[in-house]
Amino acid sequence: MHISRSEEGEPNNVMTNACGLNEYFAECGNMKECEHRCNEEENEERDEERITWKRVFDHFNNFKACLIRVCFRPGACVCKDGFYRNRTGSCVEEDDCEYENMEFITFAPEVPICGSNERYSDCGNDKQCERKCNEDDYEKGDEACRSHVCERPGACVCEDGFYRNKKGSCVESDDCEYDNMDFITFAPETSR
Repeated sequence: MHISRSEEGEPNNVMTNACGLNEYFAECGNMKECEHRCNEEENEERDEERITWKRVFDHFNNFKACLIRVCFRPGACVCKDGFYRNRTGSCVEEDDCEYENMEFITFAPEVPICGSNERYSDCGNDKQCERKCNEDDYEKGDEACRSHVCERPGACVCEDGFYRNKKGSCVESDDCEYDNMDFITFAPETSR
């Protein structure tokens, strides 16, 4: 329902019959009292009102016809039969009302447990920025790297001052020299 306006933009105080989805314009605003609401408690109260109205106008065969004939409220947009008015004022199917009385709780994403010398970063871009043992330049441009817009989900990254080795562990720079070495393990000698 909209208020029409003059050419100057002033309200005319005349209601037009442009109603929303699943609504119709009832010339008699009493029909608004007959709408079902998503809130069950309101429906019980409205049912009591309907019964009271029905008693007052019980000489009419059709209760809704009664409300139309004895009109004392201006026209209004009313939910079509089978639809319910929700909290936001929209007319929805009864199945959509079940969410009306629910409270939604959003949980933060689960933060993984990071390894030794690692920390969790909300921005996964930091994973690209961490220093790696096999890079020639240990002084990677962290400032420039981290200034980019975050485009990846969070991840575990090496703490400042640590480097990612080939095995995926975060180690101190002194331990990086072992990253390029191959270790050969021999079986222990046995005494004869």
